[in-house]
Amino acid sequence: AGAAAHAVWRDMRTEVIAGQFLDLGAQADGDRSEDRAVRIDQLKTATYTVERPLHMGAVMAGADEATVTALRAYGTDVGVAFQLRNDLMDAYGAPDHTGKRTGEDLREGKNTLLLACGVRRAEEAGDRSAQRALARVGRSSAPEDAEEAARVLDRVGAREEVSRRCRLLAERGLGRIRRLDLHPAVSEGLRRFAETAART
Repeated sequence: AGAAAHAVWRDMRTEVIAGQFLDLGAQADGDRSEDRAVRIDQLKTATYTVERPLHMGAVMAGADEATVTALRAYGTDVGVAFQLRNDLMDAYGAPDHTGKRTGEDLREGKNTLLLACGVRRAEEAGDRSAQRALARVGRSSAPEDAEEAARVLDRVGAREEVSRRCRLLAERGLGRIRRLDLHPAVSEGLRRFAETAART
């Protein structure tokens, strides 16, 4: 079990480094790819905070392959949902609730799915003013530009699209573990965590 857990730890460490590399690269390049944003969320957040810890615990407990697979799939779905929720809280949450200034990701130009969706929607709608506002993300550290970008993301429907995706991912994650024979306290904890991730 120790050797198996160490292998999981090693994989998790590699994934986090890869995710950080992709994140910094996307930020430096001004990349607004939705696929890349989701991949970063999977590698940096989902694997590190949910999927691999569940994987490691299951391996150490001697769980069968079906249980390990289901828990990992839950971890990926709910972990990404949790990161998407975090992105929404960064753009729209109250600082006294989140513990940080609103709009930090927008000021830094991080390629979140929220921003990538907004860029796509603005382009599809031919909304020039939205495109201009979102093009300033990462190029301006002015709070008013981040606030405008957040308003634009809401107006073009990106906020609602990401909120909906949070809910769908959380529901799918719960569906993956519904048939597992887990301790009631574990099932309840996983259910509550998924519900938190879906609460936007």
